[in-house]
Amino acid sequence: MRNIPLVVLGSAVLLLAVSAGCDCPEPPSLVMLREAQGAPEALDAPPAAVAFVDDFDSGLKLALRDGKPLLLFFHVRDCVYCSQMLNETLRDPQVVRLAERFVCIRIEADASRAVCRRFHVEAFPTVQFVSPRGMPLSRLLGKIDAEAFVSQMEAVLRGPQNRSVYRGDLILR
Repeated sequence: MRNIPLVVLGSAVLLLAVSAGCDCPEPPSLVMLREAQGAPEALDAPPAAVAFVDDFDSGLKLALRDGKPLLLFFHVRDCVYCSQMLNETLRDPQVVRLAERFVCIRIEADASRAVCRRFHVEAFPTVQFVSPRGMPLSRLLGKIDAEAFVSQMEAVLRGPQNRSVYRGDLILR
């Protein structure tokens, strides 16, 4: 008799575990409750990560058309720090929100060597901010946390007085 409550408890835990992985729709009662309370739908939630364009030329055309600066994220496949930036910094809600004011292009270095040469990228990850006309504005090297990334994005959006100017290998501020 003592084991019956444990069996019931174990069955309840198993049932919860199985139903958590289920792709079943929500019960109608929960949907109606949410609608009655005016709760936002899941579709209204902000994107979980920065939305990237995977082609530099297409992204440059979009930036010129929309008048938005570019955010180029240079990475290599097996780079731990690149992966950490993609999974942490570029998923931060503040970064995601500000990224909507840029055309963001993800550049895999092995597949886009010409673009890497054009922007003198030799270390990864590198983030290069570029004007809509293709002129380099500012650069971040290495893994950057969300707070520093947001600060740099805001500086680029504020204007030329906050940007770095590149002349050859010199960076002038």
